[in-house]
Amino acid sequence: MFNNLIQLDRRSVRRASLAIFGVALIAACDTDRPTSPAPVKSAAEVPKSAEGMVIPAGNLVFATVNTSSQLIGPATFDMTGPWGYHQVVTDNAGLDVDPTLGKLRLNSLAPGAYKVCETKAPPDFALPDSTCHSGMVYGGNTTAVAAFVHQWLPLVEVSYKDLKGALVGGGGVTVKDSLGNALKYIGDDGISDVNKVPGKIYFRLPVSGKVSICATDTPYGYSLPIGSAQCLTGTYKNMTLTFLTFSLVPAPSIGWGSSDLYGTALAGGTFQISNLFLGISFQVTDNDANDLDPAPGKFLVKIGKAAWYNLCEVTPPTNYFPSNPSCRQVDVTSGKSVWANWFTHQEKQVVYTP
Repeated sequence: MFNNLIQLDRRSVRRASLAIFGVALIAACDTDRPTSPAPVKSAAEVPKSAEGMVIPAGNLVFATVNTSSQLIGPATFDMTGPWGYHQVVTDNAGLDVDPTLGKLRLNSLAPGAYKVCETKAPPDFALPDSTCHSGMVYGGNTTAVAAFVHQWLPLVEVSYKDLKGALVGGGGVTVKDSLGNALKYIGDDGISDVNKVPGKIYFRLPVSGKVSICATDTPYGYSLPIGSAQCLTGTYKNMTLTFLTFSLVPAPSIGWGSSDLYGTALAGGTFQISNLFLGISFQVTDNDANDLDPAPGKFLVKIGKAAWYNLCEVTPPTNYFPSNPSCRQVDVTSGKSVWANWFTHQEKQVVYTP
């Protein structure tokens, strides 16, 4: 009897031990489950529905046009979409499968919302007023984004003219931004000059807005008049044409004037220009053949070499005393046109005879 009880007790202990071991084994197996989160789908993965069905990809198309709805290109875009999608897309390159310039098509896109922003306009065109458009791509369908409409950049025609208004060829201009940085150089009759008439430089600005157009390269044998602006600054709008003129004077040259004490120009008078070391000496009378300035009392004389010169008044205007001093030295070593200032005169006392 006692032995039977011992055996039953041992069997009970074994059953309890097995039960405890089984619970521990189940618990241990349960802790072996992965605790890290499920991996996130990449942009390249095709998404699935809640039922596990594969959602088909979609396509996106858009176009770049001018204000007449004509296709233009190539343009470049920054494109973002679902699942971290981000691509730079250029017309007729890379992801664009449409060979037509001005039309872009991107295939096999994951369904979702996309944003397309133009970052570089086609040549000779400004960025659109609305640079970004959005579209929703649906599986198995092609979505069209609104067209990107562009305006022409501003046109400018610059002329170089001499004192008689005749065109002078061989120059060039530089376009600068509001900070003075050079944006573009256009030489007369060069690649960017559409008008091949010497002396006229016809081109499209690289940007619209406030820019300066500078006479950085005047035609050979000419310079800008002393005191004139080298740069013409303005605000240029798209789809416009602006005409600009830079007046030129011969170079090297000397300009000066003859006036009374009150600053009024006086016609007449004769001057001598000389450089004895170079063997140069000649006279000029107001509005004679050597005087290139047609205004009475103002002189402009072309000289042969860039050097120092003596400029002396020989004969004052009628009824005026000679200027004091009557001579001055003029530095023309720059090879440009130099302004020698005014020779002032006091009026003579004239006896009135009734």
